[in-house]
Amino acid sequence: MVCFIQCETIFPNIYSSHIKSEDISISYLRMYLTITADWEDDITIARPFILFMMGHLLFQTANDTILPGYLAAMSDLDEAAQYDWGSTILASMYHGLDTAVTTRGAITGFSQLFEVH
Repeated sequence: MVCFIQCETIFPNIYSSHIKSEDISISYLRMYLTITADWEDDITIARPFILFMMGHLLFQTANDTILPGYLAAMSDLDEAAQYDWGSTILASMYHGLDTAVTTRGAITGFSQLFEVH
């Protein structure tokens, strides 16, 4: 319920069906970004876009959702700019590698950063 209340502040037209076990559906974020009627200003576009990028690219999960903890970071974008996102992404990548090795599954996370040029 707390996640739904937090989501309503960022996404005015969100319904409980867009939330899976307290996580926000990536497909909902993708759909939300195409509805121009909800775009009041740059911030109403930036927050969902950043959340979409976090969930779809940087912090991928097996169930295609984004954790509600990232909503707190998006409530104040000036404060979020001060976070050490590089370390967070690196930790997520290591976790994805560990999970892939121990379960013999696919690597999750932003694996493109592992590519060497």
